Formats: sequence, structure tokens, C-alpha cells
Amino acid sequence: MISPLYQNHSTSFVLFRTHQKFCFNEPSDDRKHNEYKDMEKVVFYLLPAILGFIGGYFLCYRNHRLTVHRDSANRRREFRAAIRQIIGRFDNVHSMSFFTTYQASVPEVKKLCIDILDDIGKSSVPEFTKCRELYCSYKQSDLELIGIRPTPDGLEEHMKANIKKQAESKGLLCATLEKIAVFAR
Repeated sequence: MISPLYQNHSTSFVLFRTHQKFCFNEPSDDRKHNEYKDMEKVVFYLLPAILGFIGGYFLCYRNHRLTVHRDSANRRREFRAAIRQIIGRFDNVHSMSFFTTYQASVPEVKKLCIDILDDIGKSSVPEFTKCRELYCSYKQSDLELIGIRPTPDGLEEHMKANIKKQAESKGLLCATLEKIAVFAR
């Protein structure tokens, strides 16, 4: 004996197939309505997923940009602090070791400038590079009095003139370093 549930199901299937056969394979209004409802379900479920994916992409991208910006700001802050530390070295330098202090700072400034170059605005890079090259290109004759052999009587005057020249040079070096630090704001 066939169960009534199975029997009803097979009967409705047969009726549905005959209905299709007599309607020349055109879908009935109920079937069109069901297809429309199915499409509504697809849109109802897919649209939020698509919008969520697009929104998530932009949020993640923005979050990434915020992280990049924060890291860049930290690197620029550290760069300015390192430049200020180099400027501070020139405050307490003895006149006999002034040029050696400058020479020791040149590789450090070059390395710091190369490290921060990506974080500087593209329009400021040529000026930043010029300032860096200017700082790194000073010679001893630019910063101190050299080549003049003072007489024993004029030694004190020569030392005073050399200290004055070094004070001017110190101001020049500090101004150049400050200008370099301004680019990292």
C-alpha cells in the first residue's frame, strides 16, 4: 500500500506536469510569482552582503591609511627629536673639537634623512635634499679659520677670531638642521 503523503505528492507532480503540457510550456502566474519572490530573496540576501563587502573594504582601507599616517607621524617626530639632539651637541662643544663633532654628525644626518625621505611631502623633497646636501658639504675652511699661522703675539687674537667664526658656523649649522627638521612636520 502507498502512503497517502507519497500518493498526494506524486498526484500533484503529475497534475503539474500535465498543466505544463497543456499550457505549451508557459509558466503559470503562480510560478512567475514564485520566481519573482525567489529573485527578491536573492536580492534581499545578496545586496547586504555585497554592500557589506564594499563597506568593509573601504573601512579596512581607511584603517590602513590611518595606521600608515600614524606610523609616518611617529617617524617624523623621532626624526625631529634626533635632529634636535644633534643640534644640542653643538651647544657644549669645545672649540678644538668643533669640526670633528660636525664630521661625526654628517653620516648620522645622512642616514636620518634617507630614512625619513618617504614621509616627506613630494613637493618638498627637492628642497629637503638641497638642505641635506648643504649640511653635509661644509669643509673645515667653511667652519673654522685654518691655514693662517698666527704669530706668538697674535695667538690670542687668532683664537678669538676662530671662536667667533665657529660661533657663526654653529649658527649656520643649527639653522640648516632646523630647516631640515621643518620638512618633517
